[in-house]
Amino acid sequence: MKNNALVLILSLLLNSSVVNADHAISYKLNGGRLGDCIYSFCLAKWLAYKYETKFYYVPFEHADAFSLGLYEEQLTKTIEKKFKKTVLIRTEEDLAYQLKKTKKKTLFYIEFLATIDAPQDIREADSLMENIVATNWLFLFVPKKSMRLEA
Repeated sequence: MKNNALVLILSLLLNSSVVNADHAISYKLNGGRLGDCIYSFCLAKWLAYKYETKFYYVPFEHADAFSLGLYEEQLTKTIEKKFKKTVLIRTEEDLAYQLKKTKKKTLFYIEFLATIDAPQDIREADSLMENIVATNWLFLFVPKKSMRLEA
């Protein structure tokens, strides 16, 4: 699980082109701690990249300490209303099926802890890491200011 989470966090940093322009991917916040929110962000960002679909960022508590909102388009009520329907996704297979099947403009919400296919081969993971480093998108998670976390 930790390896999958690491791959997801790092893979979100890749640039993506949008092929599925009628659809978009975002995530629902589960009310969890900062790590849970970052995980939700990464999961949705990874799937948007993988399926070449528009990604929308949903702000969460303490996200302003990072650079996430500076480089990602925020999901607003106005944007949300532009979609004909919304679908909650629990598995990557569901997403792949819905992307092929759905003709209406759809916003897909990735559920927290959705089941996804992570890179199975070490060469695939290494290639992913090389792309992340080459694109210099690591700054998304660089704190903008000193963070003081209280217990």
